[in-house]
Amino acid sequence: MSLKRIALLIALIVLVTSLSYLPVATWVSSLVEWGQIHPAAGPLVYVVFVTIATVLFLPGPVASMIGGFLFGVSSGLLFAAIAIPLGAQSAFECGRWVLRG
Repeated sequence: MSLKRIALLIALIVLVTSLSYLPVATWVSSLVEWGQIHPAAGPLVYVVFVTIATVLFLPGPVASMIGGFLFGVSSGLLFAAIAIPLGAQSAFECGRWVLRG
């Protein structure tokens, strides 16, 4: 195995393991409160995080549900429709230029 694949495997193991030990529900409620306080920056931060999460293999429907929870159904769907293709393109470019042997 190459060094890049080993590093990617370790990062994936750390991510999956950390999800079971970290207080994710508390973070989500804090994120909702922050988004309500900062209505202009909230969607931008959501798009950036969903783009990164898509690169890290978080499924699109999960991102859409989170967007609907944070911003309401129509706005959340709009922001998810912007972020998910950006994440897919970022994942493609990452695979093509960064992780390729």
